Formats: sequence, C-alpha cells, structure tokens
Amino acid sequence: IDHEGKLIAPFDHVYKGDGFHDGLIAFVEVNDVGEDGEIDWQHWGKAGFIDTKGKVVIPADTYDVMMGEGPLISNFSDGLCRQNLDGKCVYIDTKGKVVIECNSSFGDDFSEGLVAVWKFNESKDEYFYGFIDKTGKEVIPHQFTTVGNFSEGLCFVSGKGKSGFIDKNGKWVIEGDYQVLRLYEDTEGEEDLCPNFSEGLAWVCNSEGKFGYIDKTGKTAVPFRYEPGYSEESEWFEEQPCYDFKGGIARVWDKATKMYGFIDREGKEIFPCQFDGAEDMSEGLALINRGGQYGFIDAKCNCTLYLKK
Repeated sequence: IDHEGKLIAPFDHVYKGDGFHDGLIAFVEVNDVGEDGEIDWQHWGKAGFIDTKGKVVIPADTYDVMMGEGPLISNFSDGLCRQNLDGKCVYIDTKGKVVIECNSSFGDDFSEGLVAVWKFNESKDEYFYGFIDKTGKEVIPHQFTTVGNFSEGLCFVSGKGKSGFIDKNGKWVIEGDYQVLRLYEDTEGEEDLCPNFSEGLAWVCNSEGKFGYIDKTGKTAVPFRYEPGYSEESEWFEEQPCYDFKGGIARVWDKATKMYGFIDREGKEIFPCQFDGAEDMSEGLALINRGGQYGFIDAKCNCTLYLKK
C-alpha cells in the first residue's frame, strides 16, 4: 500500500517481505499449493519483480527460488540483482536482462559499485573471494576467505592470516586481530557476520570475543565491552551484541540482562538496556518492545506512540 493506504500491489503473489529496492520488489509464482490452499514452503517457485505501481516488469518465468520462510530472493542493489541460472551466478538489470555472468556459483549483492564473488582454488582445495565491478571485470583478485560489503568506501575482509578493512583498490586501510562472528539464522543456516562502516564507525569483534566500535583510522571509539549471545544447547551464536549507527545512535544488546538499549557515538547509554526487542533507527524513530508493549523512541530519549500489546 502507499502512504494513503491505497492498494498498489494486489494480493496475488507471495512478496519478499523487506520492501522495495531500486523501485522494485520481488514476488513469487508458487508452483505447489496444497488442497487447503496453503503454500508448501519447501517447494520451489519462480521469481519476478513488480514496480511501485504494481506493474510486473520482470515476469516470473525464468529464475527458480526456494520458498523457505521468506522467500529467499536477492534484492536489487546498485541497479543489479543476483540470480541463479543453470547453476551459475548471474546479475540482471531492472529490465530482467542478464548483464554479468560469473564463473562462480555464488556472489553477493552489489554495494558502492562492487560485489564479492568466489572461485574455487583446486590447488588449495578452498574457495576464495574477490571483487568485480558492474561490467563484470575483476578489480580485486580472489584472495580472501571472508568478505563483507563495501560501505563508506571500505570493506571488511580476512585472509592470508590477517583481517581488517580494504579500500576499493584492494589496499589494506585498517588491520587488526578481528574475529568474524558466525551467526545462526533460522531461514538460511549459518552466516558470517561481517561489520560495515555506518556514520563513520564500525562495530568489530576483538580477539577476546568482545565487541566495540572503531573509527576509520582503526582507533577505538566505543570500548570493547559487549558480548554475543551463545547457546550451549545449539552450540551457535544466536544474538548479535552491536549494530550499525543510524541517526547518531546504535542498538546494543546486553548479555547479562538479555535486553536491548541504545548508545551514542561516545558509547554513552542514551537508553539503558531495558527493551525485550528493538530495531534500528529509521527516519528519526526506532521501534521498541518492552513487556509486550510497543512504541517508538527518538535519539533524544523521548518515547512516542506507545502502544499496548
């Protein structure tokens, strides 16, 4: 729906639930629906895209997608979208035309004009990541074992016994003894959680397993005092302790209380960890949940629109 509540995209498809990207949102034509009308989430469908007027601009007739609990479809980013075609990673433009064909089976989403793709090194029996530009040209060689996405001109990587942030030329800008948190996600299995710079700061995990924030020189901006949530039962990290800065504040999670709060750029608590759930700041407000009641906070410690359960 639009801001006035007018229906833009009809209730004809299963849409990807995280909104429009580059003016398009993914939908799925479901192949298998049970006799009771329920979707069998373990089956495949065909992915397509509509625009903000509800018009189908990329028909759902080419790209297969696993429904999962999502469905699991890539978003458009920098005008391109990753798809799987005949077992290979390809990138399509907003008209559905394949503009890049990769030699690998997997790639990430474009960010700031570059994207990480992997290749298998047979001599080392291992996958390595490199970066290509929007023409498909390799601009940073395949040499990393872990990569994030470019943000504010820098990207987190690890490989060759070190970790830190590189620039778009592949030059190391920040080096440190940083760990990569392997987070468990219900929908997509395990995920390497890599930091991004946001508003000039990035959360990182040090060699002791504690999280803090650094600036673009590598200097500590917020002390390393946050720890991730670890489940002894599942043997997975299940709770991220630090998040990106949005609107001058960042969401944090306290391991002792298992509650969320918000800090400023110096690490001062704007809201102590008192919320059962919280989201990042967006357009000046952040959604919070305390005791089953929901509301919105701003960056000046005001709580507005407090709603009952």
